[in-house]
Amino acid sequence: MGEVFLCHDSRLHRKVALKCLTSDEPAEAHANVLREARAVARLTHPHIASVYDVLQQDGRAFIVMEYLDGMTLKTCI
Repeated sequence: MGEVFLCHDSRLHRKVALKCLTSDEPAEAHANVLREARAVARLTHPHIASVYDVLQQDGRAFIVMEYLDGMTLKTCI
């Protein structure tokens, strides 16, 4: 449902994961990202990355999340 990038939060000097949709995704997909971010932001669990922010720019939706260093899901499976 999107791509995830490792980024640097220059204001707080930390690594973050940035999940984003491409601009050609339908508006419904962008609404789903916002819904996902709201749901995850309500949860606190060691196996769930924290949501720091939700952004929209130039027709794209972004979720700024806690970066967790480790294996990818693909490697785990």
